[in-house]
Amino acid sequence: KLVDVMLDFVHQHYHRPIGLGDLASAMKMNASYLSALFSQETGVTFHHFLEEVRLSKAKALLRDPRNRVGEAASAAGYASPDAFRHAFKAHEGLSPETWRAGQ
Repeated sequence: KLVDVMLDFVHQHYHRPIGLGDLASAMKMNASYLSALFSQETGVTFHHFLEEVRLSKAKALLRDPRNRVGEAASAAGYASPDAFRHAFKAHEGLSPETWRAGQ
């Protein structure tokens, strides 16, 4: 199944700057077609799924107090700690630091 390949791609490459265009190129397929197929099969957009995977990985790293927020952001594939903080707060309603303090 194409969607399974797409899901595997995200899980293998979430830590790098990737987008649907990168996936389409790797699969030698049309990005619009893959976008529609992904959304239809999973119920979420490719970007939303990628964001969920990255945030999940970052949360796992943040549970260890030895990991700094910036390190977790980078390891989870965010271009900057600010981009990570913005995405985290939009998703969780808390900053990464506040979320970690409540764990």
